[in-house]
This record gives sequence, C-alpha cells and structure tokens, in this order.
Amino acid sequence: MLAVTGLMARRLPDSARCGARCPARRRAGAQRRSAAASAAPRVAAMCAGHTAGPPPMAPAAVGAPSAATYGAPRPPHTNPSAPEREGPVPEGTTPMRVPREVPMRARVRRTALRAPRRAATLLAALVLGLMSVLSSGGPAAAATPLERVSSFGSNPGNLVMYRYAPPGLEPGSPVVVLLHGCGQSAQSYVDGSGWQKFADAGGFTLVAAEQQAGNNVSRCFNWFQPSDIARGAGEALSVKQMVDHTVSSLGADPGRVYATGLSAGGIMTGSLLAAYPDVFAGGAIIAGAPHGCASSMLDAFSCMFPGRTATAASWGDRVRSAHPGFTGERPSVSLWHGGADYVVATANLNESVKQWTDVLGGDQTADSTSQLPADTTRSVYESGAGQPPVIGYLTPGNGHGTPVAPGTGPEQCGTAGAFFLDSLCSSHWIARDWGLTG
Repeated sequence: MLAVTGLMARRLPDSARCGARCPARRRAGAQRRSAAASAAPRVAAMCAGHTAGPPPMAPAAVGAPSAATYGAPRPPHTNPSAPEREGPVPEGTTPMRVPREVPMRARVRRTALRAPRRAATLLAALVLGLMSVLSSGGPAAAATPLERVSSFGSNPGNLVMYRYAPPGLEPGSPVVVLLHGCGQSAQSYVDGSGWQKFADAGGFTLVAAEQQAGNNVSRCFNWFQPSDIARGAGEALSVKQMVDHTVSSLGADPGRVYATGLSAGGIMTGSLLAAYPDVFAGGAIIAGAPHGCASSMLDAFSCMFPGRTATAASWGDRVRSAHPGFTGERPSVSLWHGGADYVVATANLNESVKQWTDVLGGDQTADSTSQLPADTTRSVYESGAGQPPVIGYLTPGNGHGTPVAPGTGPEQCGTAGAFFLDSLCSSHWIARDWGLTG
C-alpha cells in the first residue's frame, strides 16, 4: 500500500526550493517584513554555508500507509554543476538556502510531476483519514468481553487470539472465525457486527483474530503479502492454529468451521478459503477483493480502487495454486459489497464472482435473485459437480463497511457506527447461509 511513496519521494533541487523557505516569504505584516529585511545579510551567509539536504530516514514499518510513510524525508539532492560553497553557519541559527534561477528543463520537469504528486498526496490523505476514522470510531462496549487465548500454537503470523464460547456449549458445535478491518480490534468487530447474538442462539464458538501494530502499523491483516496468505505460513497459519486449538480444547466440529471478515479481513478470508479448503466449510467476504489481487504493498492501492480485471480462469488459477492438487469439496462463498463503496471499488464484487464461480465449476450468470431489506439484491450462482454455490449480496446505498440492522428482532443485529452500516443484518444472512440459525 505504498503506491504513492515513489512519486512523493521526487523533489526539486535545493536551489529551486530555497525561496519557499525563506522567512521573508513566510511572514506577513509590516513588522515581520522589516525584521526579515534587516536580517538579509545574515540569511545570505547561512545559505552560503548549507549545501546538503536532510539525512535519509530508516525504512518505514511494513503495513498500510501511515503518516511516517508519507512524511518520510528524502535523500539529499546534489547538483554537480553547482560551484562548491564554503562559509560558516552562525551558531544557534538554522541553515537556509538562497534561491537561484531554475533552468528551463527543471521547470518543465517540475510542471510534469506536479499532477501525479498532487494525486498521490490526495490518495495518501484519503487513506490516512480513513485509518483515523477507523481508529477513533467504534460501537458500544461489549456485553460479554472476549476471552484472550495466550497459547494456541507456534503463531508464525504473530496474531492475537480471542474467543467467545456461549454458556452450555455442547461438543460438536460449529466455529465461526471473525477477521476485523484496518484499525479495528477483535472486540470492536464482534460488538459492531452482532455475531455474539447468533452464537448464543445457535450454540457455536466465535474465534476472533486480532492484528498487531508490530505486523502492520494500521492493524490491517497483510492480505497483500504472499508470505502471510500461503498455506502453512504467516498469518494464515496462525488463524488455522486458532481453529485447531478450538476444535481440540472445546470439542468443536472440524467439519463446520467458517470464516468471515471486513475489508482487509474480508480479503484475508478469501485467502484462508484458498489456502485451507480442507479446513473451512464456508466463508463470507465483506467489502473485499479477489484472492491474489495484490502481491505487494505496491499493488494494494490499485487492487482496492479502481480494482483489477482478469479472466475467470486467471482468477480461479490463483485460488487453485494456493493448494495444488486439492480435489475435495470446497467451501461455500458469499460475497458482500456496497454499491457506493469508496474504499474498495464495487467492481471487485464482479471480479470475485468470476473467481469463485470458476473455482466451484459455475458461470457468471445468476441462477436466481431475490430482494432483501435495504434494497439488497441476493444473487445465487449454482456450481457443478457437487460443489456449493456462490452467493452475491449487493446493497446499492452502502459505502464501505459491514451491514448491520440494530434492534432485537430475529433478523436484526449489531451497532451502527464507523464502518458498521445501518442497512440489513449481514451476520444473520451469513449464519443462515451456513445453516447456523436453527
């Protein structure tokens, strides 16, 4: 997710930027202008003694864009044609640069770079703003806090495991894995999505994985890192170990394990279904993108928006290559998206339908459709050879978030707030698709 870094790292020569930093250009008012004018000889002496830019900064931590990433100092600029300058810098003062005439070639280059640099800055501001909202917004306090499980395996992805097991849980019960979005926590996602209500009613365990800032500064699951989504490695293996621990410690049914998540957690859900089709019986991807859409942070932005296009076979191959040779029944897949999603383009819904219908042996023509609350269209794509269907849910008025419908009715759930959209209870419909609503 660092697509803009390279653009923003390019800068003009020091000589061309000096004038924008001189006090006389930045201070307003007659008194300040007078003071700046009286200091002109000293400023000239300081500029003459300063020839190097700021020192380079250490590489930013791996993760989604952050303020440190976009504000990183760039390497010093050197101009081999400029004459060598010498001169002391007065003690206690800040070196400055004297403006010189910019060659025409530099002016043209600066003009050409201005548009992409502005676009990069706007993109950075958008992402950082979204991360800020995610970090500050959240639903009300939990009715029942999650249990933290400190030891569940080797945990190569360095994730944190939380769990909710309803009182009186019987052996052989299902397991639902929840993966939060960027900036969220395991607890906030369980609370906002309303899954605890259905776990209590249906008698199944919730396993909520939580990202750590040490892995990703915005606490996004690293869905764009091949080493974190591969079978037997990274964050994907950590989640699988959480499932194994729950099955062994609670006597849960290994044949009824499901996963769902939002945004980064949604895309990671798709990767879990691809890497571990022998572990998960079904998955629900909310505001996500196809598995294998990005293979680095550099790819992530264009994957999210405007999205990438490929053939159904090409998308399908990315899933099949995650566990080559697998011939068993694959997980069922449901895909949720808002028609006004401004973070992960709605086009990703169509690309995901192409991917999973190809994997499950179907086509991209819906076999049936129905209307749900909030003008949501539910489209069912039947598969072949005994494979489960792909189900798409499109809510035209929704932006980026998990659909919820606060209330106490049987089809209501959740708490509306930042990235929890008051529309319909997605948790109810997902549990219904999995046969967990009784």
